[in-house]
Amino acid sequence: MMMKKPLILIIVLSFISCDYNTTNTNNPKELVNIKSHTAKEHGYGINVVAEVENLTDKKISFVSAEFTWYDKNGNILDSGIGTCRNIEPKGTGVIDRYFDKQPEGSIYKVKIKKVTW
Repeated sequence: MMMKKPLILIIVLSFISCDYNTTNTNNPKELVNIKSHTAKEHGYGINVVAEVENLTDKKISFVSAEFTWYDKNGNILDSGIGTCRNIEPKGTGVIDRYFDKQPEGSIYKVKIKKVTW
């Protein structure tokens, strides 16, 4: 029984130490700007693409964004995550996400979820 507590502590500490360079963006405008976004039919579905700009003086190794589809009443119909890697300081990158179909009569929004240095 005594062995379980140190093992759990080691596991928890390893998870904490792995995430030291990650920012869950409460205010993404300070780190990454979504310059533009479009949704275009692609094959049998639709591809949503966002161009993102690194606003910092540090290279960003990873950015994720959530694309969410809403109906006319604001209800969520579908969502998905897209990612981009290695955006140079003051540089841009592209995040995209493919959806099997665009929900009828819907609109989408893009939100930055995670930034890693």
